[in-house]
Amino acid sequence: IDYESGRKSLSSTANGNVRTYIVTLEKVSVETIEVDNVVASIIQDPGPSEILLGMSFLSNLEMKRVGSTMELLQR
Repeated sequence: IDYESGRKSLSSTANGNVRTYIVTLEKVSVETIEVDNVVASIIQDPGPSEILLGMSFLSNLEMKRVGSTMELLQR
């Protein structure tokens, strides 16, 4: 991802403010779910090793709770 070509921004995290870049990802896939043109905020290194799915991705899905498990379904 050429994140440095994105729009520079700042985000507030538990560890303080961090520099981020706002980009549009052509496609985001999680198992069989695919969402096109997802706006993403990328933290400049050093950042967390985990990737978080935000509402720009999750708002395209149906979320269903089954017991203690949350299922994500493509609309």
